[in-house]
Amino acid sequence: AGSLGWQHSTWVEPSRRGSLHAMFWTRATAFNQTTRLRAAVVLAGLVALALVWLAATTRPWQGAENRVFDLFTAATAPRKVDMPVVILAIDEPTFAQLQVQWPFPRHLHAQVLDRLRADGALAVGFDIVFAEPSQAADDAAFAASLRGGLPVVLAASREVTRSSNGSLFSDVLPLGMFLDSGAIAGQIQVMPDDDFVVRRHVRHDDSFSARLVALMQEPKAGTAGKAANAFNGGTYLLEYAGPRATFDTRSYYQALEPDLLPKGFFKGKVVLIGRSVRTAVELVGSQSDMFNSPFAVVDGEDRLIPGIEVQANLISNQWAGGGLEPLDSVAELVLVLALLAVLGLVGMRASPAATAALAATMVLGIWLLAYGLFQAQKMWLA
Repeated sequence: AGSLGWQHSTWVEPSRRGSLHAMFWTRATAFNQTTRLRAAVVLAGLVALALVWLAATTRPWQGAENRVFDLFTAATAPRKVDMPVVILAIDEPTFAQLQVQWPFPRHLHAQVLDRLRADGALAVGFDIVFAEPSQAADDAAFAASLRGGLPVVLAASREVTRSSNGSLFSDVLPLGMFLDSGAIAGQIQVMPDDDFVVRRHVRHDDSFSARLVALMQEPKAGTAGKAANAFNGGTYLLEYAGPRATFDTRSYYQALEPDLLPKGFFKGKVVLIGRSVRTAVELVGSQSDMFNSPFAVVDGEDRLIPGIEVQANLISNQWAGGGLEPLDSVAELVLVLALLAVLGLVGMRASPAATAALAATMVLGIWLLAYGLFQAQKMWLA
């Protein structure tokens, strides 16, 4: 009485009150357990990604990345070439036909050059280092052929001598008499990985491949600017045209016999001359000039590729403005942080099973993205 309002109270039986309290406690406990489990899943995902990030700097991880690169290479290689390059391989049939030991007498190289010049070849590259004098008559014949006007690139190498005081680098160049006769020196260094597969190359305008591309006076339409830019420095990943013998390959001795190849066969072509032998005796030698092929990941029967074909692929990359560029490290970091953010946000709200499914989907998505960039954009997502 005298009150402007009224109060309403609810009386709850003690047993009912205890039941509600227990239900609330059960729900709160379950909620806390679920939250902790979600947080644990997210934390585990973050730790796993951090471990992966650290593992990416180790050799086993880099070896696995290289295998993925090889798989992508085997899956996307066109297995054909659209450029005027012919390889004259100093192979087993050549040794069998000529019945001479290595190194060949240089008057044979002179005869080959004379044939190529008569056919109208565009340029010639010898993947052979002529650093030491041989028989005077043979050297004179080779020098005379070099003066014939056909552009010729002779291989040069860069040797390293290591000692306790450091490393000394020295250039091994062709004989001065050959350079004075009009030949150009081109560095043939390549950088094989630990498994002896050549996947990367540093652009230098004095390299063997760059010298030959510069001599190709009629580059593919629309790619001349790209080819010029290929010499501006930096490292790129090699885009292989295909496995061994993808480029037109003939035996060296066939250029010495007038009737084995039709007259004018080499007209307008760049001719690469180098060793390509696979006999056991040659392969154990220090001059075998063989590398492991990235295509061995799907075809182990032909796991080797000669250095002259590696050079042909380098020429193809630089002439057509090709090659694979590694994805910028900043872009890779942004991608990783974005994935972490999405995984964290979803993990705090979704069930652990859904978070795990999202993580698996992300892994698959990264693989698909890497393959798409490799195939369509010529980029490598490490």
